[in-house]
Amino acid sequence: MVVSYMVGSEELFKELKIDIRPGTLTLITGYEGMETYILSGIIAGLFPIEIDEFVEPLNEILKYFNGKLTVHSGWLPAGAVYVGRDPEKHILFSRVYEEIKMRSSKPDIVLDIMETLGMGEDFINRKISTLSGGEMMKLALSLALAKKSELYVLHGIFGWLDKTVKLQLTKILIQRMQSESGIVVIDEEYAHLLEFASKSYFFDGKDIHPDGQRELEQFRIKISNVIDDINALLEEREDKNNRKLVFRNVSFSYTSVDKERSSFSLKGASFSICNNRIYALIGRNGSGKSTVAKLICRVHRPDSGEILLNGRALVKYTREELVKEICYVGQFPEHQLVYSSTGEYKRAARKNRNEFSFNFLQRYFKESIPISLLSPYQMKVLLLLSNIWDSTELIILDEPTWGIGLSEKAEFYRILKEIVESLDGVSILIITHSSELLENLDCSVIEIENGVIREV
Repeated sequence: MVVSYMVGSEELFKELKIDIRPGTLTLITGYEGMETYILSGIIAGLFPIEIDEFVEPLNEILKYFNGKLTVHSGWLPAGAVYVGRDPEKHILFSRVYEEIKMRSSKPDIVLDIMETLGMGEDFINRKISTLSGGEMMKLALSLALAKKSELYVLHGIFGWLDKTVKLQLTKILIQRMQSESGIVVIDEEYAHLLEFASKSYFFDGKDIHPDGQRELEQFRIKISNVIDDINALLEEREDKNNRKLVFRNVSFSYTSVDKERSSFSLKGASFSICNNRIYALIGRNGSGKSTVAKLICRVHRPDSGEILLNGRALVKYTREELVKEICYVGQFPEHQLVYSSTGEYKRAARKNRNEFSFNFLQRYFKESIPISLLSPYQMKVLLLLSNIWDSTELIILDEPTWGIGLSEKAEFYRILKEIVESLDGVSILIITHSSELLENLDCSVIEIENGVIREV
């Protein structure tokens, strides 16, 4: 396939050459931003779209989806099955069985795929709102892969999935290839797919580079070096006797919050986070990792046991005190960002007398930019910088580099290093499925499985 794409007078892509054929797997990695969305949409047959009338201020965004596509040569099916990085955008109804009944003509196949991906019969009557992000992604994938198609395009989906589910999904993709369907995966986490791929490419936001393993290795070394610097910095300050955060025999279930989630429970969890150290919280999809983060941020309260922050019961902190002690950056920063521009965040930092945050925001967001025009990387940086205080002692990062490209990953960790250098003492809790990130992190690992937490 050779394509070009014009946006107004701008040539966004010029004769991009990507080998996509029936019965093969094509891998694309590298840059992650608006251009990547456009590229994945072109491959899936979603773009360009017809827009009768542009509406301010959306025209700056919409113009990218209404460009001029030229297919110079190659195979590009008229309509592919597409699954993107945000599973919520693929979900239309309020319950799982409604999604299956209303959106699939082959419910038995959907249920079989769900079962393969670890979602049994107990999920069928669940509310969508009670599913974890990984569970929603598995539902979106089950609905998509139940459809028969010449081409499946999967963009940024593997960061949602634990190791077991990734392997099961890989088996399904191999079956689809054996049925002569083409598969295109645009993702950072694709090492487990390399042996099955006919082609792999590195996308730099403008051009496609065949077999971009050299570029990938250069960025990975850069990322590893920055993480090593952060580890070394924290190791110099580490105080194993100073326990920053303590879970003491904490139990929690959603019975009091939502009866439909009562199957999940945290059972007598006990662990500690020491000062000036990195921790990774790992576990399968739906195991309760985000629930632990919500307990730390006091979105939920334990049914029994206690959580201590700096030796003080978490329940005794005011909300204002917690905000200044704990910085939380979620997997989807757009769900946390409440203002409409970066300029508003700078003004809010000044109003709240948070000069520490303001100085970082001023350095990285000199001009006021509408939130709608920010890339996923820029939104994560904005959220991190706007939530940080000079008094912050715990930073919680939920899949911090999922959905952003390799160069942006290196830059994100470089900014995190700057923050760590500027604070007197801080601990970092990273929630992740990324095996590559875990290999780079010299950290303590906390694993949650079946409601039980253990320090690995």
